[in-house]
Amino acid sequence: YEQFTFAQGVDGGMEYPNLTLVTGRRKLGRLVGTSVHESVHNWFYGMLGSDEGSYPWMDEGFTEYASSEVMAHLFPGSAQGRIHADALSAYLDLAHSPDHEPMSTHADHFTTNRGYGATAYSKGEFFLDQLGAVIGDSTLHRGLLKYYGSCRFKHPEPVDVQRSMEKVSGLQLDWYFDEWINSTADLDHSVK
Repeated sequence: YEQFTFAQGVDGGMEYPNLTLVTGRRKLGRLVGTSVHESVHNWFYGMLGSDEGSYPWMDEGFTEYASSEVMAHLFPGSAQGRIHADALSAYLDLAHSPDHEPMSTHADHFTTNRGYGATAYSKGEFFLDQLGAVIGDSTLHRGLLKYYGSCRFKHPEPVDVQRSMEKVSGLQLDWYFDEWINSTADLDHSVK
């Protein structure tokens, strides 16, 4: 965009093409974090046309993932450990609660607001972070660029993300996508 406006508004933050509304009277980190999150939306719902109703995790979760990466760059040393540790913590809280529903649940069909929010934002972010653990963070980042290049100005679905990641990694990832998107199954294993 030739111009992008940040304006003081109400209710946290809200994104629009060329415009982000944010509330004032916040600490700098929270103000910048909300501004980054809302402006990153212009990629995932604007440039990629993510369907927030059908796949809220592709819009909010991918936005959270990118926002966490940007914030770690803007505020080096602020993340203790992995950049996406907050998403892991929120996902684990969700997974051990009755509000855990599959990511394939339509945004309007979640049983609780907590289930929607934690799934769309935190589980969506953690989905990408864990995919990076499977294929490598640099491969994940290349996959996100391929996803953008293949799907910009379209309306991508989960299979488009999967194909992009499979092409750059050379791995079949249907097992990963299916388990994360369509179930709430727990991984239960140990090493002796």
